[in-house]
Amino acid sequence: MTIADDEVRILNLSTGATYPQELSHPQDPILASLGMFIVDDNEYPASSGRPNEYDILGGGGTYAVLGGRIVSGISKARLITSVFDIGNDFAPSVKEEIETWKTGVAFRKDENRKTTRGVNVYDENDVRHFYYKTDKKRVEAEDLDSSRPRPKFIFEPSPNACTSENYEELIRVLPKVDVFTPNLNEAAEFAGV
Repeated sequence: MTIADDEVRILNLSTGATYPQELSHPQDPILASLGMFIVDDNEYPASSGRPNEYDILGGGGTYAVLGGRIVSGISKARLITSVFDIGNDFAPSVKEEIETWKTGVAFRKDENRKTTRGVNVYDENDVRHFYYKTDKKRVEAEDLDSSRPRPKFIFEPSPNACTSENYEELIRVLPKVDVFTPNLNEAAEFAGV
């Protein structure tokens, strides 16, 4: 494959395939929800004649994933992602239900805590009141750093970009790059030698 000097390409280190910059990486999510995953119970007043419901999927993150899955269809289902924190009490039937969606949801299990659980209590006027039954666990920014390994960035400069005029920009970019691969002439051009 020949790549024009000024064509920027993205390298998938897993497969070795390259993609034009304007195309997103084929594994990039099209929706990544950071909303909460909650397992709910619904409690109804005895006068309603409705039985209580248990282990109902809840939380904004859950419904963002489900909505994204419905819109994306099966062909892009794996590109709908989130982190669902589950505890030592997580029901296998709930996980099985989520897995039928065939999304890219990652289950992060913590044996030292309970799954975030809530209860929707409906009163005689059918007004909903919500309470947490356990401590809530949200996906925080610091969680993202540990949830997926950082990709490796390889900077293969095009020869026409290797000029002493671009040296300051190079110094600014290098801390974000894992591998910098100019040849001897290109490196000399950056340095103005």
